[in-house]
Amino acid sequence: MKIKYTLLLCYLFSSISIHAGVPNFELLKERVTKNEESTDDLYNLAMIYRYDQKSKDLGLAKYYMTIAADKDHPDALYELGMMFVLGGKVYKTDENGVSNTTVYWDKDIEQGEYLLLEAASKSNVKALVYLGYEYILGYTLNQDIDLGISCLRKAAELGDQTAQLYLGNAYRYGNKVPKDISKAIYYMEMAAKQGSDEAILSLKNMK
Repeated sequence: MKIKYTLLLCYLFSSISIHAGVPNFELLKERVTKNEESTDDLYNLAMIYRYDQKSKDLGLAKYYMTIAADKDHPDALYELGMMFVLGGKVYKTDENGVSNTTVYWDKDIEQGEYLLLEAASKSNVKALVYLGYEYILGYTLNQDIDLGISCLRKAAELGDQTAQLYLGNAYRYGNKVPKDISKAIYYMEMAAKQGSDEAILSLKNMK
């Protein structure tokens, strides 16, 4: 299970995205300085500060992400929620091999969960998938299997293949839900339409 959970985090972070049509970094900063920015600009600037190695500044990332989240930007709510869930520690080793830790912010699971639920209520798929797995597995958040399944169902209906495959297998084998082959086929067909080889093979074996 821990391996699957690690793979989930890898999936979520591999799907990190800055919104399309983003102006360059300097133009974003100029817009913000002149108070001419949109919520997308704030989100994109925060993402650059968080993930771009040349411009990385976690303090500014959290600052701008918080402003965007306060304006109900769904992706900003998700990213800020994950910031609180994971914490803001940076480990570095200098040229002499001495390690040091900079803490930009502490973990706050309760605040992170609140923000992720807000993002999920606005149909943010990554928030729905993370909450779905978390509520089912109970590693970081309190276990609530029914709520977890509900989150994954919504993510599946919004087109997330990971959620579709999980639910397809869950209903096929009766894992966390009552076994139901018709529902298993329903979710596997969703994933198969998106080209999932796993779903295509599962459907052949179920029909």
